Amino acid sequence: MACIKTTSKGMKVTIPDPTETPNAHQQPPIVFLLGAGIQFMLLLVLIFKAVRREKKTVSDLLHILFFFFGSAGYGLYGVATLIMAVEPVGSSKLTTIISRLFMVASWASLLLNCCCLMESIAMPVMGRFKMSQNSLRMIFHVFSLLLILAAFVGAAISRDHLLSTLAFLSAISGTCAVSFLRAAYVDHVNKSLAGTNMMKFLGTIFGSVALLVAAILEPICGYAAQKNCYEGCEVPGFHSLLLVILLLGTWLFVGLAQSCSPDDGAIPSCRSSQTPPEVVQVAP
Repeated sequence: MACIKTTSKGMKVTIPDPTETPNAHQQPPIVFLLGAGIQFMLLLVLIFKAVRREKKTVSDLLHILFFFFGSAGYGLYGVATLIMAVEPVGSSKLTTIISRLFMVASWASLLLNCCCLMESIAMPVMGRFKMSQNSLRMIFHVFSLLLILAAFVGAAISRDHLLSTLAFLSAISGTCAVSFLRAAYVDHVNKSLAGTNMMKFLGTIFGSVALLVAAILEPICGYAAQKNCYEGCEVPGFHSLLLVILLLGTWLFVGLAQSCSPDDGAIPSCRSSQTPPEVVQVAP
């Protein structure tokens, strides 16, 4: 049922019920399709760069998957909300579930790339606890896999549109930022790698904040707020526009950094790597 909202300027605006009217908020479908288009263009750039590179890397493949699944998820969600009414709170349509799974798969690909990246760099020693580098890497890998699993389960079974998915994606993006920051400091000798990893750190930490803000605003400006006629939200659906604008920086920073200088990561191994023996110089 449509509701009548009084704006801050005293104007009365009739807002259609999104569960009855397709494209009720107008902004989200267009914004998500725009986001899908931007990610698709960056996908083409990365494919072009990866094909022309002599050295093929796992990092290129995972970044290509990041943009492929991202463009698919945003595109499907945009088309679905443009031509169909959304489901009431407490239920989920198949198109919504699939689009959420695509979004999670996108960020999961980037986090798996970070696991490969952490496998190839030196880890800090944790003070008096003296945890080995292998132990620290294993903690990061296990935490990442559990986070990815939780995000997929949440995307598959949640009944709150995008709220829980956005929250999980914010956590995944923040975890990626930690690995890129660590890699930037370790690669300080190689200025090009340090610069690109710092770009990815800025992009992912920016993305984490953007996704968290969107998750916070989802119950206020999203489709679920129809029941109280969007009290506290001036423009219904505005958080979707804000999300894509902020994520634009994430996509550009990550995509351009990868196209210029790919991560030189290693696939994690279950076997403990041997620490190179210390070279002892013997006096003549």
